[in-house]
Amino acid sequence: MRSPGVTPLPPLLAETLTEMALREADACLLHAKKLGVVLLEVVRCGACGADEATVRRCPLPLAATEVAFLRPGSRPSPDSAVVTMLGCELVTARSLLAAAVAADRGGRTVRARTRAVALLDDTADRGPAEPLGRLRRLAASERAGEPGWKGSAAGRAADSARRDVMTLPASTRRNPAAVAHGSAPALWSDPVAPHALPREWPVFDAFYRQRLRDAVRQGLMTADQSSPLEASAR
Repeated sequence: MRSPGVTPLPPLLAETLTEMALREADACLLHAKKLGVVLLEVVRCGACGADEATVRRCPLPLAATEVAFLRPGSRPSPDSAVVTMLGCELVTARSLLAAAVAADRGGRTVRARTRAVALLDDTADRGPAEPLGRLRRLAASERAGEPGWKGSAAGRAADSARRDVMTLPASTRRNPAAVAHGSAPALWSDPVAPHALPREWPVFDAFYRQRLRDAVRQGLMTADQSSPLEASAR
């Protein structure tokens, strides 16, 4: 049944966004008794110039997690998570849970990146591409890191041998301390990027947020604590 006010999208795009929204809901509902240190590595945004100094100017909503900035040349402890983000983004404790849980369960340093950084890496590796292909690769990069924070002990053990950078299944939030200059795109709170996406990208924000809200609500109401992603496959 279609949610009111949500514009229908092409089936493959809707499928990809729904997968990402369900995965984000799963990560939001993680339970963690103990979290190691999360180290933030801030990358300068090529669009607006925001960097680590920009992030430091904006209080981070991270009271529930021990967070610090990665110092150049430092060696993170084995149970820490290093998260790469853009200077115009904000991260919350909930958005960092998947990386922190993966580091705690795997007993190793986990390297992770936000969706916006993953898209930036994708552009650097492959050059400009059509939106659906980029979104599907983004979803695939999230899926690849999923065993580290979710699933069986065997799956986590297999993941612990990986050294790939995991993509955090979390929507991007704009950093109000970042100011777009000149021709830089306006800052935006979006499922995948801190700046308004190019005009050729479809408008999917409302669709995604509706799926995310529904999945979180379902997860909170499910008595057996099974994940929204698993429940959707039944």
